[in-house]
Amino acid sequence: AIVLAAAVSVPGFSQDRDARGGSLTIGACHYGLNVDSNGISEYYETDSSRPPRVSGSVGIASLDFGFNILTGTGYYGPWKGYGDFLDMNGWKSVRVAWEPASVAIAIDRQAHVSLAAGIRILADNYTFSRPYTLVYNDMGTVVPREIDGYVKKSKLTATYIGIPIRLSFRIGNDLHITGYAAGDLLLSGRTKYKKPKVKGTVSCFSPLRISAGGSITFNNLGVYCEYSTTPLFKDGTGADVRTVSVGLRFGI
Repeated sequence: AIVLAAAVSVPGFSQDRDARGGSLTIGACHYGLNVDSNGISEYYETDSSRPPRVSGSVGIASLDFGFNILTGTGYYGPWKGYGDFLDMNGWKSVRVAWEPASVAIAIDRQAHVSLAAGIRILADNYTFSRPYTLVYNDMGTVVPREIDGYVKKSKLTATYIGIPIRLSFRIGNDLHITGYAAGDLLLSGRTKYKKPKVKGTVSCFSPLRISAGGSITFNNLGVYCEYSTTPLFKDGTGADVRTVSVGLRFGI
């Protein structure tokens, strides 16, 4: 007969003995040995309650619906002398951002802290408070122009594709506090006003935008705030201005 009378305590190590069945189980780090009358056998223990280290979302990883505010506006060059024509109607300057896919990696074993990266598509609208738009002059330079007659709405629209990188902290099961940075590549910049409906394309937006933001969500519903660290328009265009966007977030 063999008698085991000593045990060593090691983190992640467990030892169970069943006197009735004459078996001994020794385990560590989800791997173990079972000793009984039939000999020694291996086993692997899994913890179904533990979140996966790597997870992904496809379809709608997150969806933002918010409002754009221009801040720090300063005019120079060809845009100077038109007054504050970039004064925007915040309630009509809407952002829609869709993140169709993302991948998250849990930093700790319970996924209280995670790092995620994804792909997002944005449409930013900037609606003028006064009847202005942007056009090309005879020299091929983009300049502001006041629109004659009645105008229902005049706005600028910029669409982007980008990559956000998020660091998220989970409190409990449903509350997430997230900070993130994003780089967005400009797809198109347009002007639009009506009535009648007139559309145009302009090349005055910065081709690359870097931004930083944060969000608080509970049960995948919350608020976000994002600040663009790069100017909205290209250097030399005529205005140094940045964007702040605030609104609702669906997702983390």
